[in-house]
Amino acid sequence: HYLAGEYAQAAPLFARAWRIEEERNGQTVRAAELAEWVGDAHLALGDASFAAKVYEEAAVLYAETLGEEATSVGIA
Repeated sequence: HYLAGEYAQAAPLFARAWRIEEERNGQTVRAAELAEWVGDAHLALGDASFAAKVYEEAAVLYAETLGEEATSVGIA
């Protein structure tokens, strides 16, 4: 859906995948990546405020899993 520009359909699927990842494996790099995708979908939908909050969560997850100096922290 995301690649087809169907962001409204992609956002909840990414959010569900993020939730499942955290339920099964805890706070992982994969969870951070999925959080970032949720942010990307919401940003594409024009909801920059919500996207910013999700990107902050992704940055925290990256910092916790990869360390504060990881490039992914800054990107998120």
